[in-house]
Amino acid sequence: MITLYVFSIVLTITLVCWHRLFLKAAQNKHEILVLRLSEQIKNQQEKKAYLDKQNSNYHLKNINFKLSVILNQLRVLEEISNAK
Repeated sequence: MITLYVFSIVLTITLVCWHRLFLKAAQNKHEILVLRLSEQIKNQQEKKAYLDKQNSNYHLKNINFKLSVILNQLRVLEEISNAK
């Protein structure tokens, strides 16, 4: 009877230790996944910010070019009107 109690206690301790190690391993895997996902999110945000900056610079250059064309056309029209 005592051997049954000892066996039960050893089995219980073994199962508790195994369960604890299993949960710790699962938690470590979860933390690694969360860290990788947060790094990927950070990289995507940096890429988005870079592309937004590049797009805004492109649009500003495009707008400045269009404005310069319009200003040149106005100057030409003023010269034509002044010449008459």
